[in-house]
Amino acid sequence: NIIFINNAVMAYGYDPGPLRGKSIMELIHPDDRPVAERWLRERRTGKRRTKLAEIRFLAAGQEKVSVKEWICLVDAWGIYIPDGKGNTKYRGSRGVARDITSLKKIERDLKPSQRMLRAVLDTVPQRIFWKDRKGRFLGANNNFAADLGFDSPRLLTGCMDIDILPDK
Repeated sequence: NIIFINNAVMAYGYDPGPLRGKSIMELIHPDDRPVAERWLRERRTGKRRTKLAEIRFLAAGQEKVSVKEWICLVDAWGIYIPDGKGNTKYRGSRGVARDITSLKKIERDLKPSQRMLRAVLDTVPQRIFWKDRKGRFLGANNNFAADLGFDSPRLLTGCMDIDILPDK
């Protein structure tokens, strides 16, 4: 249950006061609840090692709220206390939820352009690659990767020339 929640939830139509004592699951999108419940069970048993989770939350549904749901990157960790027998006992979780709704929209909006660019890069006969300032491959087209003996341009990502052609 929620012990503390800050005023940022007011942007989504909630009053923080009445949320205290309620289950966080009430705020989570129904489609994401099974995953959130599994993560929470793993946290309780100490089996969950990752801290980050992408979760959709529901807005309160008031007229002043322009969104029905928002996507958060939740950074959470378990709180454990010694049980006096050399083990620890789960006491709860704490975390920070960062609204990434606008970032996810941008990501969705970019996908068609990325697919078109990939199609163009992989159909031109030229060999194309791009690198960062340190000389690491960031990407390439299929022709370039194939000339180097790679099945996919993704396998080049992060490599340096010396990694690919050590004898050159």
